[in-house]
Parts: sequence; structure tokens; C-alpha cells
Amino acid sequence: MHSRLYEQLLNNHPRLQHTAAFNSLYDNSGIVGVFTTTDADYAEEAINLVAKELQVHPWHHTHVS
Repeated sequence: MHSRLYEQLLNNHPRLQHTAAFNSLYDNSGIVGVFTTTDADYAEEAINLVAKELQVHPWHHTHVS
């Protein structure tokens, strides 16, 4: 089973090679991040795709235009 992030991005954008989210929690803080790999000439589009996907609420299946 893959994450929604993986399914939406990698299944629909073949130029993305890998996408994943990560987190680390500490006592009073934490960090959350997303990374993706792609070719250098597609990097700007990849960043826009990830940012757009992060704006989608998990309880909705409607993407931000």
C-alpha cells in the first residue's frame, strides 16, 4: 500500500522518480518534510507538483487548481 502522496504524484507524473514524506518527533518539537527525485530540467515543475499536492486536504479528493 502506498501513500496518497506517492499515488497522486508518481502514478500521474512519470518524470518523478521517487517521492516520500518523513517526520521526526522530539520532546518539544519535530520536523516534517517531503522529498522527491527527478531530472534537473524538471525540478521546478516537481516542486510545484509537490506543493500543490500538500495543499490537498486528506479528507477531500479535490485538487487545488
